[in-house]
Amino acid sequence: MPQSLTDVHVSISGPIAAAMHNDRQLGHSHVMASLPPGLGTSPRSAAGVLWHIDPRTQHLTVRYPSVPAGVTNLGVVTSLASVDIAERMRIALSINCQKTPPARLPQHLHDAIKAEGKAYRSRMVIVPKSDRPDWIARRLSRIGFEIEQESLTISKLYSAQLGPRRRGRIPAVDVTATGTVVDAEAFGEALAGGIGKGKNFGLGLIRTSTALTSQGAQP
Repeated sequence: MPQSLTDVHVSISGPIAAAMHNDRQLGHSHVMASLPPGLGTSPRSAAGVLWHIDPRTQHLTVRYPSVPAGVTNLGVVTSLASVDIAERMRIALSINCQKTPPARLPQHLHDAIKAEGKAYRSRMVIVPKSDRPDWIARRLSRIGFEIEQESLTISKLYSAQLGPRRRGRIPAVDVTATGTVVDAEAFGEALAGGIGKGKNFGLGLIRTSTALTSQGAQP
């Protein structure tokens, strides 16, 4: 992995877990309170912190490159071991379920925009349900993780609500899969940096475990 990573596992009360899940800004603020001041306008990105809240198990996971001194939400601390090529494991992930369709511009317009040093991008759309298994497999393949397709589970689409202050939402799904690391460097970078949009709001953190004998077991 590109850096040492530490997960802090925090048990929190059911009402607070539900509130953080339903208002992602609340979860973001809670995690940001553990960081030192002076990190600029994007403190989560500057600190390299990711987080995930599971209201069912009342479990908050926060991943730090290194745990800040005086962190306020310390729970059970675990260090992530480096990953190896051909290592088999089970992963879980909450991910923004959107993609950018190919731009359908006439060639002359595409060339004119490119000549100005600009780029045209289509608006992001929700990935259709029928496309999600292949879409997930491709996303994970790009970070060096080849899944066993029969092990893949994808939840129903839901909205990660950003709370009354932001009044936004991010379409997301929860994913689990067993697979094999085929590019240890790329996978390590994804463990450190997360996948997709919405990392401020509890999306993109890859949780791992050694492959389990029970396909139904969760990390």
